[in-house]
Amino acid sequence: GGDYDQVSGTSMATPNLCGIVVLIRQYLKEKYPDLTMKEISVLANQLLMSTATIVKNEHNNPYSPRKQGAGLASLYNAVNTNAYLTVDGIDRTKLDLFDDPDRTGVYEMEFNVVNLSNKTVNYQLDLVGMTESVSTSDSNHVSETSKVLGGNTTYEVVSGGTLEGSRLSVNPNETAKLKVTYTLSDSDKKYIDSSFPYGMYVEGFVKLLNEDENSIDLNIPFLAFYGDWTEAPLFDKTYYEVESEAHDASIDYEDKIKADYYATTPYGSYYYNYIIPLGTYLYDIDTSMYDAIPASEDKIAISNTFGTIDGLATVYGGLLRCAKTMTFTITDKATGEIVGDVIVDYNAQKAHSNGGTPFPYYNFLELSSYQLGLVNNREYTFEMKGLLDYGDG
Repeated sequence: GGDYDQVSGTSMATPNLCGIVVLIRQYLKEKYPDLTMKEISVLANQLLMSTATIVKNEHNNPYSPRKQGAGLASLYNAVNTNAYLTVDGIDRTKLDLFDDPDRTGVYEMEFNVVNLSNKTVNYQLDLVGMTESVSTSDSNHVSETSKVLGGNTTYEVVSGGTLEGSRLSVNPNETAKLKVTYTLSDSDKKYIDSSFPYGMYVEGFVKLLNEDENSIDLNIPFLAFYGDWTEAPLFDKTYYEVESEAHDASIDYEDKIKADYYATTPYGSYYYNYIIPLGTYLYDIDTSMYDAIPASEDKIAISNTFGTIDGLATVYGGLLRCAKTMTFTITDKATGEIVGDVIVDYNAQKAHSNGGTPFPYYNFLELSSYQLGLVNNREYTFEMKGLLDYGDG
């Protein structure tokens, strides 16, 4: 998945969903002729999302809202429901709860139950909370299957409507504002803490089960993150960290430092179209007699002479998550002054699989020593800085 994906909408093949939306809008224009097109569009989305059917997997657990949105769209439900759900401040029926840096495991949600009909509507309230599960054969991998959580849920009517236990009643043509507080159990928090050191999604659905004749249930998806969203690292291990043990025969392969997905590697430009990992020994070695020489940061050198490594061509970035911006700077270590232009790249994509092969983020920098005017026998610092598209980055 992407980075901090919030719940988007209903799921269904796009042409089918577009056709349903057209029919619902036509229905609303005829039923509510005084509404503007903007209001009709918003109401159509809210009706669709509120009345969507939650899709479940083979274990009878809901799929993540990050996979199914609000659920499977139903034209019948959308035009026959007596009520629908809204969230203050947004046009869609969803609850984006963001992260929980202190790992309290307490998630408060507010939404409105709008009664469209001329009779009282009654619902039994329920909530299903989930997180990710880990592979039973290898706990290092997320199995992308929902794990249902326990915890405790309380309901409160803020305004309008009446609540008896978990039974909500809303009078004809009125709106009730409902507050739901979902609290993870200690065992839930222990599971997430032990399985996901940098935190994990807590998500699910608040369900309103209809007690009336038409039996159209309402649902609203919620998405939170247990932990600090900015805590997990952006960059994978570097090429030099991996190389420090890669050729050491005294260390078992399983115990060697390895990249989680792709080692971040800077490449120098060499001759016309070649690129070489910086700090690498360029020449062939008789490995039957000698150990391979590992690449090292303290062996990085570039020159402005043709036939040498004469510039910085690119960096293959082992990004473990997406970045809103990636900034590249070169600084003269002696003076502290920035050399050349600051380069900014937007929407840096995390390393991902390309036909089964790890594919890194990269930017063709093509920074020439000669064009930058770098001076021989002087040290320069290269910095690659990524910022997340969240909070202060």
